Amino acid sequence: MREALTMWRHTQMVVLTAVTAAVYAALLIPFKGFQIIPGLSEIRPASVVPVLFGWLFGPAGAWGAAIGNLIGDFFGTLGIGSLFGMVGNFCFAMSAYKVFDALHSPQTEGGAASGSPVFAGGFSSLVAAASCALIIGWGLDLLRLMPFGALGGVIFINNSIFAVLVAPFLFVPMQRRVVRLGLNWRDLIPAEDRSRRPAFRIGAVLIAVGSLGGLTLGLALHLSGAAEAGSLVVALGLVPFIILIFVGYLLA
Repeated sequence: MREALTMWRHTQMVVLTAVTAAVYAALLIPFKGFQIIPGLSEIRPASVVPVLFGWLFGPAGAWGAAIGNLIGDFFGTLGIGSLFGMVGNFCFAMSAYKVFDALHSPQTEGGAASGSPVFAGGFSSLVAAASCALIIGWGLDLLRLMPFGALGGVIFINNSIFAVLVAPFLFVPMQRRVVRLGLNWRDLIPAEDRSRRPAFRIGAVLIAVGSLGGLTLGLALHLSGAAEAGSLVVALGLVPFIILIFVGYLLA
């Protein structure tokens, strides 16, 4: 996760962050009128952006997703929950590229990628959508704005549909252009400014378990009637899964 901080030293990564934020916001804003949960969630074809740009631009995609989501919130859904929206969308892109890397991308410059980009893309998209739903659902439940089960499920389905069905098929043609333009993020950030990744596959497993496990538990608590908005059961019960995600980021 070190590169998420050191990337700000490198001008091209900052530019890629701005590009990601601009594209994400531009796709979010036109759909702000199509509310699923008024003031909190809308139809989001733009959910393809954090996943795809996370795969392509690594930490720049994560920061761009966070900033782009905040910009989009200024057009109808801005509130205290936007803070958790930023973190959730940062995790949306971060989880996507960390898990995708473990399944598909080369671990060294010049190495050959292994695994199917469609499978790696589809699975990492589901994990990423779950991590986003977990963070935002937990945060807004903590603020007593919306029960986790009501919001978490909507965010997961809303984000995963477009990410899973569209992003994996755009990756290969876009990656070729990114490489041709010299914008591979591993080439833009020198090795000394990147994580050493001693156990990247274990990290990816922790991200997946934390994201999918936390979302499943939160929804199960809601369906069982064991937790309402602001319940300590949700507030404390989901924290270990959120910690797992961030430990996974450090390892992957």
